[in-house]
Amino acid sequence: MSATNPRPANRARPQKKPIVFGMVERDDDVISLVVPDGKCETLQAPILTKLKPGSTICTDGNWSYHGLERHGYVHKVIDKDRESYARMGVHVNNIEGFWRHLKAGINGTYIHVSAKHLNKYAKEFEFRFNCRDSPERMLPELLSVFPDIFDLEQH
Repeated sequence: MSATNPRPANRARPQKKPIVFGMVERDDDVISLVVPDGKCETLQAPILTKLKPGSTICTDGNWSYHGLERHGYVHKVIDKDRESYARMGVHVNNIEGFWRHLKAGINGTYIHVSAKHLNKYAKEFEFRFNCRDSPERMLPELLSVFPDIFDLEQH
């Protein structure tokens, strides 16, 4: 690290990487999608298209969520750098649980995921997370996607 360059010498410059954006309804399913960047317009677009105005949205302190109130949402912020992870019923624990499963799965099973296939991995873990309380429905749902290949009545 130097006075003119605060970045340690052994660290590469940050690369523009896609971001996995996620939303979860309290005690319900998660939705994940890969977005190209963390800009305000990019991160707010899925919120504006998928959530009804008047909904309460709990987010971390990311500046990109600033201004959701202008669109008719109730916006509650948990700044994990400054305060605890929950305050008066406001938390982001549900989505943090999804991130934990996604990261553990990628790091433990796949080791590396290319940006080209990131959405497929995110959707796999979205499916697993959404079936976590009823794993017995996972196989039938997967097989129903391929009805011509897997005819359950013949097997």
